[in-house]
Amino acid sequence: MIQVAELSSHETDALLKGLSCEELQNVREAFHAEKANIDGGKPAWVLPRNERIYYVAQLQNEPYLLVGIHPNPLPRSPHIVNISSLARVSSASKGKAAECLRTIIQEKLVPFCKQNGKSLIVTRIHTERGFKAFSALQSVRPCGISRVEIEVTRPDWSCTMSVDVQEAQVDEL
Repeated sequence: MIQVAELSSHETDALLKGLSCEELQNVREAFHAEKANIDGGKPAWVLPRNERIYYVAQLQNEPYLLVGIHPNPLPRSPHIVNISSLARVSSASKGKAAECLRTIIQEKLVPFCKQNGKSLIVTRIHTERGFKAFSALQSVRPCGISRVEIEVTRPDWSCTMSVDVQEAQVDEL
């Protein structure tokens, strides 16, 4: 069973600082803004809450997938949320990233979008593993997402997910 939690900056920082070398390498590949803090030897590795909100998916009560979102990436486009980073933080079991990502989107990001008037979740995918996780969402869309589009923008990929805001209004009645 997958459990999802929003982490405070302090909790996220403690999680990152407790990772093994392999797990930390996954974070360094995907968390570009945080990488500068890690490499720079700063006391706090994570970004403040106004720049990132962190979610962790846990398998068997152990952290598995860490996702960072930028709640307001483009001030001129207030309807967008950006998944800025995504990394597997466990070497225990592989192949669960797509399922964990789907659960985070369903349980945390879709409600966040609905509460804050956001209609799109976007991301730029930098790793092959991330591409595979997002591609799996096309066949098994998270509840509350009406469309998932993956676009090749070499050397990266981009993904756009449309949040079904009308569904939220019907469900709340």
